[in-house]
Amino acid sequence: MGNKKVVKEVKVQEITNIETSLDEITNMEEYISQIVGNGNFYNLNKEETPQNTIVVREEEKSFGFISVVANTISEEEFLAIVDADGKRCKRSAGLYQQSLFSRYMAAKKEEDYGYIQDIFEKAVELRDNLERVTELKKNKSFMKEWRQNVGRVNPESELKNSGSMRKIHIIESLSM
Repeated sequence: MGNKKVVKEVKVQEITNIETSLDEITNMEEYISQIVGNGNFYNLNKEETPQNTIVVREEEKSFGFISVVANTISEEEFLAIVDADGKRCKRSAGLYQQSLFSRYMAAKKEEDYGYIQDIFEKAVELRDNLERVTELKKNKSFMKEWRQNVGRVNPESELKNSGSMRKIHIIESLSM
């Protein structure tokens, strides 16, 4: 039997009404410039919806604007993650936690809510990584490999100081 060649027929859709498409683009550009001009760029991503949903907001004859609503934490949860009270970090806080806290205080002073949201997202990531490290510390082969390669430094304190899971992932892959 010979090789059969399969040919798919593809239809190309032509743009028949280009003026409508240009009007839609112009409407979206005007909408974004109004928000940015008013200094309310943060409002583009702020929606009253359930967490972790995708929001599509459509104006008359305009493109839909898509934004993702992220998990947010309260200020108290943030302070617990970075190991701080309302004014300063505790002694047990690492350098990365201190950095997050100082950035938060600066953003709070300037009332930069978008930047505060970014800092909170980094804190949530740190919290999740700390939970992962706690689980890894229970693994005897991981801890044996950790002590052989890193020494007496605790993996948790390494994460609190650097904010990076790089070294931990390397040791984890070696212990498998």
